[in-house]
Amino acid sequence: MEQLLQIAKANAEQAEIYYTNTTEDIIQFEDSNLKSAKTNLTSGVALRVIKDGKIGFAYTCNLLNRDDLVKQALNSAVAGAKVQFDFPKTEKVIGIKTFDPKIKNLDKKRLVEETKEVIRYIKSKCDAQIHVYIYNGTIEKGIINSSGTNLCEKKSDFSFILTLFFPGTANHLSDSIYNRKQVSVMDKAKIDQLLELYALNKERINLPTAKMPVILMPKAVHSFVGRFDKAIHPATFENKTSPLLNKLEQKIFSDQLTIYQDPLDDSYIEASAFDGEGVACQKTIFVDKGIFKNFYTDLNYAAKLNTKSTGNGGRNGIESPVNPKVNYYSIAVGNKSLAEMIAGIEEGILIYSLMDIYTGNTLAGDYSVGVATGFYIKNGKLIGRVKECMISGNIYETLNRISAIENEVHFFGYGNMPAIAFEEISVAGTE
Repeated sequence: MEQLLQIAKANAEQAEIYYTNTTEDIIQFEDSNLKSAKTNLTSGVALRVIKDGKIGFAYTCNLLNRDDLVKQALNSAVAGAKVQFDFPKTEKVIGIKTFDPKIKNLDKKRLVEETKEVIRYIKSKCDAQIHVYIYNGTIEKGIINSSGTNLCEKKSDFSFILTLFFPGTANHLSDSIYNRKQVSVMDKAKIDQLLELYALNKERINLPTAKMPVILMPKAVHSFVGRFDKAIHPATFENKTSPLLNKLEQKIFSDQLTIYQDPLDDSYIEASAFDGEGVACQKTIFVDKGIFKNFYTDLNYAAKLNTKSTGNGGRNGIESPVNPKVNYYSIAVGNKSLAEMIAGIEEGILIYSLMDIYTGNTLAGDYSVGVATGFYIKNGKLIGRVKECMISGNIYETLNRISAIENEVHFFGYGNMPAIAFEEISVAGTE
């Protein structure tokens, strides 16, 4: 890598190399049957250069000719965007534990047999179509640049995702394990919780069109956070289209709601000490008890907006240019259990998942989305699965009408969130 950097530096004002080496084992079951078990080995190198004030980018999965890679990046810079930033000099980052050597050697045979036992247990209890996805991987990523940054990080990840499809539909229930310390199938307690919800499918209920109390489970909460993410994307502040423009330090949501990112929390698989540009990662609070505190930036938008990068220079792969990105959002816990939240509702619905979650004017916070999987609450109890219905509103109104937040969070790959109960949301039913 040093040789590649020297060649790039000799031909451009600034240069940056980002590299990854990945080993991953993937096991998949579809409709209860083992579909595949494979191992993938990949590596890659991405090069960015700044030449005449313009950014150039090139990548390769096989670094056979360093001169060719540099030439591709320089050619890209000819038509590249003008930039106002320099590659940073990051000498030190906070040490976090992102790798556990015990997880490296995946015993595929054991996991396959244990998964078959899980499937047999579920099939003895219900008629669901069962899909399972198991991932175990190690990734080494590093970044060096002409400013003197030289960082490297090794990560290990494991995930077990169990999905139960309702027969003849794409609607489903799912639960998952994400960690880096233990390779195991889902325990019986979590499976039984899914089975309890699945059993509610026997009673299908038509809902009236009305405003009613609603509980959003974490994956459904994420669709609201996705709209908030669009509003705090730095591009919307640069082009002055964000609905939150000029609202820093103002109340935008219920004072029960705190939204933040913490990539330094190494209990989650997306933890990282530095971003895709070599900027040290940091905890950033976006909303503190309802008050809008921050938006996020990478180097490019930080320069445009005359601020500092929040360490959100994201890469979706070695072939992906850097773009501002929050890997996952967290929401601070409340003080009620999910059972208490359900028990406190006389009549309403619990929404497990939504469909077409990014339809409508998402930047403005509007939503009008179908309920993929939801359950009817009557006198504080779940009594059946609701038939086709929709919810609609605007997150800046809805997130000001929070009645309770769950006292624990659930990590599902895209977020780290509790369930949230709302005083009322407009529901369009079929009754």
